[in-house]
Amino acid sequence: MCLVLDVNVWISGLMWGGSPRQILNLAKVGAVTIFVSDPILNELTEVIARPKFQSRMRSLDITIEDLMNFQKPVYQLQWMSQNYAIPMMQ
Repeated sequence: MCLVLDVNVWISGLMWGGSPRQILNLAKVGAVTIFVSDPILNELTEVIARPKFQSRMRSLDITIEDLMNFQKPVYQLQWMSQNYAIPMMQ
């Protein structure tokens, strides 16, 4: 199964857990493939740098760089180009 995750799902999975974390764990073991694009990664970097996430990162003793490095193996560099057509489910 191929997925494209919203930035909110990435943040929840990386910083909190629950179902979003389960999705990331499924990607780690190859049960699903997560597609990303440069705009998604740029937005993720921008959003986790916001002040409202700083206390959570301090409590986890992590940095923005730690989060961005953690998620790299999850999506396996499955880049989406602007022309990529997402197949519709039947």
